[in-house]
Amino acid sequence: MPFDIVRGKITKPEQSNQLIAAVKEYMEKNTTDGTLYLGYPLTANADEAITVEALWVTESKGMVAFILGNSQDSIEQLKEQQDSLYYNLDFYLKKYSTLRKGRNLAFEPLVITVLPDKIDYEDENHEYLFCTCGEIASLVDEYATFDKKIYKQLCEVLQKVSEIKPRKKGQM
Repeated sequence: MPFDIVRGKITKPEQSNQLIAAVKEYMEKNTTDGTLYLGYPLTANADEAITVEALWVTESKGMVAFILGNSQDSIEQLKEQQDSLYYNLDFYLKKYSTLRKGRNLAFEPLVITVLPDKIDYEDENHEYLFCTCGEIASLVDEYATFDKKIYKQLCEVLQKVSEIKPRKKGQM
């Protein structure tokens, strides 16, 4: 089964390499198609460019977006980062009718903050997920659900984005 890594602008090389190793190990054990995008440019406009540090898409688990976090940040900061990333993914992907079911996305993107050190946080609703690289496989197996029928459309949408550069302010 093919597993690809597409590298964009990587800002945290050490954490990225640890994530690659964890994802690669998972893919080898579970023999499923998938792609890991590093530094994936989600959107770009004159005001800001939004880049997902790591976006993992598999036929069996769907989309998992990773934030390569800092254990020194407060829980509130970490939760806010996840909310922002989830909102941006949802907003971007809803533009494509093939990925919608009614007014919502046809699948739930999973957002996980990967930290160098384990933090003590328990979310009874499982809305916010935090882990170390060693815990990624169990977290993905527990929480990622996906309708395989959407996989091809999701891949097509994600592959449409190339190296997007925001227009400079004041430039038309």
